[in-house]
Amino acid sequence: MLPTRQLASNGSAPTVQELAGADGRWADDALPTWYIHTTVSLAAAGLIAAVAAAMSLALPPSNVYFRRHGD
Repeated sequence: MLPTRQLASNGSAPTVQELAGADGRWADDALPTWYIHTTVSLAAAGLIAAVAAAMSLALPPSNVYFRRHGD
């Protein structure tokens, strides 16, 4: 059996403030402590990899490799 959603006191769906709690920091309690650091580190590594790929494609040896040859 699927759990039912708790309705607010007036019979409608709960508001964001009711879901967030008094201090509004519900996401901090839901995520593990390492999640933010891991996400930021992976995003930074992806950015560095994209910049490195763009720079390596701009170097003269890659220009020679990818140059169109006349048919």
